[in-house]
Amino acid sequence: MAGIVVLFWHDLRDTQASGKLLWGIGLSALGTLGFSFGNMISQRHQRRQRDVLTTNSYGMFYGALLMALVSLLQGVSLYPNWNGQWLAALSYLAIVGSVMGFGAYFTLVGRIGASRATYTKMLVALEFSTRNEGYQWHASAIPGIVMILLGSLVMFARWPTSRRRAIV
Repeated sequence: MAGIVVLFWHDLRDTQASGKLLWGIGLSALGTLGFSFGNMISQRHQRRQRDVLTTNSYGMFYGALLMALVSLLQGVSLYPNWNGQWLAALSYLAIVGSVMGFGAYFTLVGRIGASRATYTKMLVALEFSTRNEGYQWHASAIPGIVMILLGSLVMFARWPTSRRRAIV
């Protein structure tokens, strides 16, 4: 957490504190919590030899139901806009962004564990944001990325386990 705060400190410092900012930070934290729960559920299902594609499909189905409920409670219409741009975006997000992306990620969770996969995903997200969303790196971001990488090192390191003898 400290690495992320330091990484984005330049942006946070230049932003005026407001209720909307706190709301956004709270929603981000809630999203992170939900993402973490998903990692744990995926790891549990894979330990039980359940298929990644099937469990991913159930997760997307339940997520779609929840988002439909939230939209209806907010009075947002669920009627789609059937133009070509909307259909192309829907197809891309459904196939590449959801089925392929989540399938690959949850397979990674099964292979290296949820905590390690999370650090990998965060580094990929930073690279994506830099390349596609125009994130500007500042000197103040360097200590943050160092802290994040050190956190990754701690997560990936093989720590010796001490064996205690039973006292009889």
